[in-house]
Amino acid sequence: MDAFDSDKIFKLLHLPIQSASHPVLKKMNRLHKMDDVDEIITKFRTRFEDLSLFTDIIIGFCDETDEDFEETVEWVKKYRPEKINISRYSPRPHTKAFSFRNLDSRVSVKRSHELHKVCEQIKLESKREMIGWKGRAFVSKYTEIGDVLTRTDSYRPVVISGSDLKPGEYTEVEITGAKPGYFLGKIIG
Repeated sequence: MDAFDSDKIFKLLHLPIQSASHPVLKKMNRLHKMDDVDEIITKFRTRFEDLSLFTDIIIGFCDETDEDFEETVEWVKKYRPEKINISRYSPRPHTKAFSFRNLDSRVSVKRSHELHKVCEQIKLESKREMIGWKGRAFVSKYTEIGDVLTRTDSYRPVVISGSDLKPGEYTEVEITGAKPGYFLGKIIG
């Protein structure tokens, strides 16, 4: 956590939980406990108020029940990650799980769509909450149309139009709008 104190480190925590269900995690041979994950997130969010949280989730792992899936959905609703990489399980040769019974693919597809909807709703609400935010941003690169992509200290992408900013610089920005994959902003101060 101390490394995150540096202003050279983005306040982005990527914890690939895979599932919030202990039975599924055990079957996946994942050794972490969700209490530990929850404690890590709480500690980081307490210390770094503007932290971004990313995670990875596998939907439809062998024998995942409706209850297992709901645990994951409820975890997502509670912790509201800014980004979730959602994958549908598929068997891989030469793994222990290759011999397990797979879920009907229609169940995995349905659950994947359901979780995507939850994530999109959270993303939309989070983006609305960020409009009006002001703070420091790092100029990352030029976009294809000549604008600049900046990143807040918590790694949120903010596109600035009509500036002479150069990659590697810092600037103060205000978020003025939101698009599906990034924020719109202007230079302030």
